[in-house]
Amino acid sequence: MELLAPAGDLDKLEAAWRFGADAAYLGLPGMSLRANTGFLSPGDIERLNSLKSDFPQKKWYAAVNRYCKPDDFSRVDSLCQTIEAAQPDGLIVADLGLFSILKASFPNFKFHLSTQANTLNAYAVALYRDLGFSRIVLARELSLSDIETIRKQVPDIELEVFVHGAMCLALSGRCLISTWTTGRSANSGDCTHSCRWDYKLLEKKPELVLEESKRPGEYYPVIEEDSFTSLMSSKDLSMIAHLDQLKACGVDSIKIEGRMKSVYYVSLLSGLYRKALESLQLSDHGECYRRTIDYLEKELDQLSQRDRGTGFYFGDQSAMQIASRGYKSNYAFLAHVRQEKELSASFITGSSSEPWYCYQIDVKNPFSMQDTVELLLPGLLTQPLKNAQLFDSKSIARQRCVSGQFWDLYVKDRLPIGTILRKLQIETP
Repeated sequence: MELLAPAGDLDKLEAAWRFGADAAYLGLPGMSLRANTGFLSPGDIERLNSLKSDFPQKKWYAAVNRYCKPDDFSRVDSLCQTIEAAQPDGLIVADLGLFSILKASFPNFKFHLSTQANTLNAYAVALYRDLGFSRIVLARELSLSDIETIRKQVPDIELEVFVHGAMCLALSGRCLISTWTTGRSANSGDCTHSCRWDYKLLEKKPELVLEESKRPGEYYPVIEEDSFTSLMSSKDLSMIAHLDQLKACGVDSIKIEGRMKSVYYVSLLSGLYRKALESLQLSDHGECYRRTIDYLEKELDQLSQRDRGTGFYFGDQSAMQIASRGYKSNYAFLAHVRQEKELSASFITGSSSEPWYCYQIDVKNPFSMQDTVELLLPGLLTQPLKNAQLFDSKSIARQRCVSGQFWDLYVKDRLPIGTILRKLQIETP
């Protein structure tokens, strides 16, 4: 099965490829369901082409899966120019009107039907195949038995399913809660995840209202039916322990959700699911895979994550359970290695017989050289950061770095590009 990872930008695309994903999906600006992700500039296109040269066996798919209103089609000419320049390996589309235009403009491209189309049966799959789609990203509400049935009835098309990430309260993400609370529409790529906020139920006669913890004085009326009211936050999806069953159902591609997540999230999940797939291939009967699962699931706790479940794959029970806690993590993501640099002429090692290496790191959270920092390398190898020095943009040595900047890290051991810097912590809300 293909391992498909999320990429909110080119750093995340590179991270996905380096840590083991076969492919990554990246939204194009203004036309995907992640409003603040994507790329457009000539410099981005140039970097993308360079990455494709470095990773010739890897693929990337462009998400243009927004449902379009009449005014949205004014962007199509610009969109086609970007697609022509970027040359993705496939286009992920939901709106059939947009599909008709893109199919005419790019007749030789592969088209994937987005999960937003909510494809639930073999008749719909066959219809979309006949329209020209080569892959269907199935609706998240399907069980393993449903997928197996679809595969048997339509064997000549690729099937893709989600295996990890956020699940939405509404069918296939068609949710109106964000629009209701903030005026920002999930269906236009601008979801605020309002279903995951913290609410308090108050009595403001003659009605009950909800007050959100960070918005005091803003009240949302509660409509009661049959004496019950609920606002659900679903568990995150995690199928790493059941990839053998997905494979048996005939799934071609397994997809991780999270284009808005960090480079750390993309790197670690790509690495963990790659390990799971490799262990699955080592034994026809899956013994190696099952022995590996406990380790892999423990490693998932290193991410900032919520309660995990299996969605609808084994019926509705897991999907209908409310998440009981917010985001927690055993590790804080500090930085990642972007590129190797030449040693500064002013750098003095103190020992001319020992070589040093210089790397530019993109710092996401502040840390000091007194912290116990761990390095996570592609392949999920870990080692402590030691014999290191930090320098700011002016080549001045510092003991502590701040976030949101590039810093130079000098070390005595060569590091792979993409290496993650993290430190152990108790938990993060």
